Amino acid sequence: MAAVISPVWVPVVSSAVGGIMAIAGGIVTQQIIAGKEKRAHERKIASERAYLGSQLLVSLMEFRDRCQDFADCPEWPGMMIPAPPGLVDFEDTEGDWSVLPGALLLRIRRLPLLQKKFNQAIRDCFEEYGADFEYSEVATHRYRKLRQECESLVTELCILCRLPSDVYFPELHESGHPTN
Repeated sequence: MAAVISPVWVPVVSSAVGGIMAIAGGIVTQQIIAGKEKRAHERKIASERAYLGSQLLVSLMEFRDRCQDFADCPEWPGMMIPAPPGLVDFEDTEGDWSVLPGALLLRIRRLPLLQKKFNQAIRDCFEEYGADFEYSEVATHRYRKLRQECESLVTELCILCRLPSDVYFPELHESGHPTN
C-alpha cells in the first residue's frame, strides 16, 4: 500500500520544505560572505605587513651596516676613537604596527634601548680603561651583538612579511632565484 498524502497537507509540507531551503540558503550565503571577508582581511594584513616590513627592513639593514662599520673599525685599538652610530630611529616608519606579532614588535622597539645600554657600558669601560684594548674589545663585542640582533630581526621580518630575503642578503643566495 502506498501512503497517500492528504491534499490538505501538501501546502504545509511544501511550505516547510521551502522554509528549510530558505534557512539553508541563508546559512550558505552567510558562510560564503564570511569567507570572502576573512580572505579580504588576510590580504589587507599581508599588504600592511609588507608595507611596514619593507620600511623596517631598510632601517634595520642601514643600522646593521653602521653597527658593523663601528665594530670593525680599523682604528681599533688606536688613538682615534670613532663615535658610536646614532640611535636607531623608527619614528618615521609609517604603517599599522599592530599587524606585527607582539614578541617581534617588542624586539624591534627595544633595539634603541639596548643600544643605549651598550653605549653606557662602552662609556663606562672607556672611563675605567681609557682607549686601550679592553675598551675596543667591549665596543666591538657590543656592536656585533646589535648587528646580530638586526640580522635576526631582518630574517624574521622577511619570513613574516613574505618579502624576498635575497634582496637583503644577496651574498647568501648566489643562484639568483628568489628564496620565498
